[in-house]
Amino acid sequence: MIAGGATAAHAADEPSTTQARATIWNKQSAYGGVMTVRFFLYEAPAEASRIDLLADDKLVGTATEDPWTVTWDTNAYPEGPVRLTIRTFDKAGQAWAEAFDTWVDHTGPTLPVDLDGFIKAGGEVYVESKDKSGITRMELLANDVVIDTSQASNALLHWDAKAVNGPAKLAVRVYDTARNMTEYRRNVLVDNDRPVITVAPAAGSYVRGKVAVSVTGVRDASGLGIFEPSIDGSSFDSRTKAPWSSTLNSTFWRDGRHVLQWWVADRAWNVTVVDRTITIDNHVPKVAFGKAPKNKAHVSKSVKITANASDGYGVARVQLLVNGKVVATDSKAGYTFTLNPKKYGKKFTVQLRAYDRAGNAKLTEKRTYHR
Repeated sequence: MIAGGATAAHAADEPSTTQARATIWNKQSAYGGVMTVRFFLYEAPAEASRIDLLADDKLVGTATEDPWTVTWDTNAYPEGPVRLTIRTFDKAGQAWAEAFDTWVDHTGPTLPVDLDGFIKAGGEVYVESKDKSGITRMELLANDVVIDTSQASNALLHWDAKAVNGPAKLAVRVYDTARNMTEYRRNVLVDNDRPVITVAPAAGSYVRGKVAVSVTGVRDASGLGIFEPSIDGSSFDSRTKAPWSSTLNSTFWRDGRHVLQWWVADRAWNVTVVDRTITIDNHVPKVAFGKAPKNKAHVSKSVKITANASDGYGVARVQLLVNGKVVATDSKAGYTFTLNPKKYGKKFTVQLRAYDRAGNAKLTEKRTYHR
């Protein structure tokens, strides 16, 4: 007779109305260690006289009274598949047998833990555990006290939300269906403080071309773990180790004001965000001679030379160059210089160069003077 997918064997003269039948209470997909196997009589319990448990046809133990239990030391069996048979006898000597396939498991779950030794109050610990017989429970412990649990094989467990700064002991325990346990332990540093940083370029800066965007002067107990700069909400890099510096190619953005952001997280995942407004200017200023002797003029005494300079975001300075060398600088609008020809020989060249606030430069044409 076949009942519920199990194999049954009984005496030919079986009085089916009184025959006792038993099965295992809470069958498991795997067994390990020393197990107490409990039987459940689901038919004619008053008629039962004996229940045998067999593993691969080898007698494990016999129960003769309530509570119907047998102790099975699975350590006597190699790890692998095993067929369990429950054989029930009633008072008339009739037998009923039920069998099912399961697994002997002596190996604990795998337990990789993604953690580098730093954590904050309420921080997450990701656990991804595997076991051929299945995971029943995982636990996260802080200083040997269970603070979070899960019945999943992959889970985010959460550290003590009231943890204070300083050293602590962390442990993760994972149990499989066969009650094998694997434990991971390490000392950690609790860090609840956001990083304190210095950034460059400074707020209000005028920039051009390729711009160094950096984090310096870091003050943090656990140290930086990641730096992600962005401009106008668009990230353009991600760094996970020092030096904490990146390069922004400003030519990809239009000239004008933009918001540069420094997003950093320390190794405990405390986050600091700094926003600074900068001005991008990738266009050169305009500059021309104002009052000055004409090209190829004869100059015998000191003369005034002025410059006309302009830029959409402001001129920083104008320089006077003689024979290609800077001889004077003026940073005030009006840009006036005094040229003494006696310092430069009988023939020399003069130019003006203007710089805007972003450092873009523009040179005028050369004028040649004679003395």
